[in-house]
Amino acid sequence: MSLKSIFQEGMKERKRKKSLGKISNEFKEKEKVHAGQLTALGQKAWEEKTDISAFADVQAALSSAQQNLDDLRTQAETIQKQKQDSETAKKQENDRFSANQKEMEEKKRDVDRQLNEHKNAWQTLQKEMGQATSRLAAIAAERIKLNGKTADAAIPETEKTEIAGQLADLAKEEEELKTRSKENEESGKPLQLQMASRQEESGKLQKQIESIRAEQKKMLAEMDKKIATLNNELSTNSEKTREADKKQKLDFKILGEKITGGQHVDPNIAKEVAAVLTARTEMEGVRALIGGLERQKDGLQVSAYKKMMAIVISGIALVAAIIVLLLILLAPK
Repeated sequence: MSLKSIFQEGMKERKRKKSLGKISNEFKEKEKVHAGQLTALGQKAWEEKTDISAFADVQAALSSAQQNLDDLRTQAETIQKQKQDSETAKKQENDRFSANQKEMEEKKRDVDRQLNEHKNAWQTLQKEMGQATSRLAAIAAERIKLNGKTADAAIPETEKTEIAGQLADLAKEEEELKTRSKENEESGKPLQLQMASRQEESGKLQKQIESIRAEQKKMLAEMDKKIATLNNELSTNSEKTREADKKQKLDFKILGEKITGGQHVDPNIAKEVAAVLTARTEMEGVRALIGGLERQKDGLQVSAYKKMMAIVISGIALVAAIIVLLLILLAPK
């Protein structure tokens, strides 16, 4: 066979294969439409409660499938209600814990404020008492110094008189400082008790806050675990429902096939039966086209097509090899 004949006959086979592929795809679409029309027919017959007692096996399968779907949907509603109730309970409990925690925190802030006031007052007292102690020590040192001068015979009487006055002033100041220090010490005792009481109260409130937080965390973990379990149950239920729905649709299709093959058609489903027959006619028409193309298959043309493709592939490979060789030869050294 010449090269020209190879390409002429090969192109005929290529055209046939291309047409066959296109019509085959069309046939698949027609099959889908036909299957969909059968399913719609079976579903309509079931929903309209058409008499299908003649198809007892399909009727039993559909009754079982419907009962299974109804049970699954009821179960889904129950689980969904439990989930909603759990989420509501979780929110209510969380709000309650948060409110209790807020109340305790406000109480603690008030106690801590009082504690800080007492601490500031205590620091002020300590500062005053420290200053008084330092001054008393200074007075004692000054008294020793002044008494030393008084004992000196060389000191004039006038100066001794002044020293006596200074000693009297120091004694008066000393007495006042001792009195004030005693008063501060006495007023500091209840203040220390108040500080200790507020400190203890603040600690108890802090423990209550931490306890509320721990209980809240535990509650949230338990509720989240419960809700997660319900979500898993819903997911499992949804998967089972999808499978049951798929099985029911398959049963609807089988019922549609049996109804179409029957002798009498219920008026309530006549429209759906007509749609199935129309889809079937279109599908058979496409099938006939496929059969015609299959019968056009010619051994000579098939052989020519294989040779043509081999030549084309070899030519492409040769061109590619030449391009690679030229790139290598022309590449800069």
